[in-house]
Amino acid sequence: GCNYAPGTSLGARVLAGPQDAWMKIDGKMTRFAADAGAQQLAAGSWNRYLGAGYELQLALDDDPSDHHHDGTITLRDPHGRVVYRGAGYAQCTGD
Repeated sequence: GCNYAPGTSLGARVLAGPQDAWMKIDGKMTRFAADAGAQQLAAGSWNRYLGAGYELQLALDDDPSDHHHDGTITLRDPHGRVVYRGAGYAQCTGD
């Protein structure tokens, strides 16, 4: 899967895999299921996950350097409003 970290931080904000992704929201780990209609990204991850009324969108650059990508995280609330957006570093294993 892929680990997304904001900015230049090495602390993962999102962990994304083939079946699900995890993100800490309001101090709690929240699980997101992979969307069946999503586009596959590196290492078996997906560009869209759904859970607990939220939509998690992930993006990776097309030119990885040794399993390291520039990545973007967008979290939308149940009304479609962006509640978090971050860009930074994504490390994907199993590319």
